[in-house]
This record gives sequence, C-alpha cells and structure tokens, in this order.
Amino acid sequence: MDKKVKKKINFKDLAEAEDEKRKKAGLRKDQKIKAYLILDWMQKKTDENHVLDATEIAVEMERYGISAERRSVGRDIKAINAAVLLAHGEAIDIDEARELVEDGQ
Repeated sequence: MDKKVKKKINFKDLAEAEDEKRKKAGLRKDQKIKAYLILDWMQKKTDENHVLDATEIAVEMERYGISAERRSVGRDIKAINAAVLLAHGEAIDIDEARELVEDGQ
C-alpha cells in the first residue's frame, strides 16, 4: 500500500515565493489598490486651482507604503480617466476610452 505523505505547508516560504514571483513580474505589494488611492487622494487634494504633479503623488503613495514611480502614476491616472469615461460617458468600449484619454480629449 502506498502511504501518502502529508507535507507541512510553510506559509512564510509561500509568502516569500509569492514576493519573488511579483518582483520577477515587475509587480509590487499592494499595487492593485494604488489607482484607487490616487483617485481618492486627488479628489480630496485637488481642484481646478490646486493641481499635483505625478512626483508629488508618488511621494504620497510612499507614505501609504506603496512604491510608486512618476511614470506609473501617470499610467494610473490615464487608467482612472478611461474608467471615468466608461462609467459616465456615452456608450463606448474600453479601447475607445483609452484612445480618448491618449488623445487628451
């Protein structure tokens, strides 16, 4: 009879392996919530008279413990703008929304 050997799961090793996998893929911890935090922060801190640049936003994300670069913040803002167009715009698809954002409309 074959006996199945139960292997103990070391969750620390699994977490480290997941972190390593993210690093190889260029992902960092908590990156999925970064765009939501950027949107929230911009709604609270900006208006037509008070603007922030991507570097200032990246610094604020670091305060949340989320690594952000100026270029990634710019990409997140473009994604936020496309999502707003989809949610509040006319009947368009994601590709059209991205195109409008890229064209600056």
